[in-house]
Amino acid sequence: MKTKLIITLAVLGFAALIGIRIATYQPEDEVDIEDALAISAYVYDDTATPDKLVGVDSPPMSLTQLELGVRRYTAFVDEMENINLRFDFDGGTIEVASEACDVQLTTGDEKRPWDYEGGYWERQRGAKLNVPDGGYIAINPISSGRGFLGFDYGDPDWDMSENYAGREHILVVRAYRLDDQLSPLVTAEIRLTQLGYPDSPDEIMTGYYAIELISYEYSDVYKLMDEEKPS
Repeated sequence: MKTKLIITLAVLGFAALIGIRIATYQPEDEVDIEDALAISAYVYDDTATPDKLVGVDSPPMSLTQLELGVRRYTAFVDEMENINLRFDFDGGTIEVASEACDVQLTTGDEKRPWDYEGGYWERQRGAKLNVPDGGYIAINPISSGRGFLGFDYGDPDWDMSENYAGREHILVVRAYRLDDQLSPLVTAEIRLTQLGYPDSPDEIMTGYYAIELISYEYSDVYKLMDEEKPS
């Protein structure tokens, strides 16, 4: 009887300890984004505005890590007939999904951004793709009207008449440990908003977009793992 009581008290004590640690978790305890899942995109510099994206004086583009709540601008330019995103997450797998199936995702050689030399037909195409340990995924929203749109497992019934300047597309990004593909450690959302051409506001299909990291959440498991790290 005494042994059972001791075991019961030990279990209750452990459960209480876990509950206290979760309840007392504070936002300032979160690790920096770059220490967990980093999401980058080829975007114009931070001086860019929608009315200055087209023409010889348009600002340069570079691979830049997205910040939560900060809107940047991107486009289909040069030999990149897609918008290239890069994901970094050590020791795990990253899943990217267009849950509305309105963005084509492609991946092949995850270690380089996609261009015409990347061999399009050797790539995977779908509304949900994974990249182990991070890498590049190229995206093509259906509102762009650019390039070939389709999935390896059959093309969805896309209605191109629904395109308009201001149309939004959402990508959901989940980062998993290699030994647990069911419970994401980090979940994020990216919003793409189609921009009209500055000199042709009635053009409904363009390759210009605003891009923004609108959500970034750690799971309770990740928070507890971070607390276990030595200071």
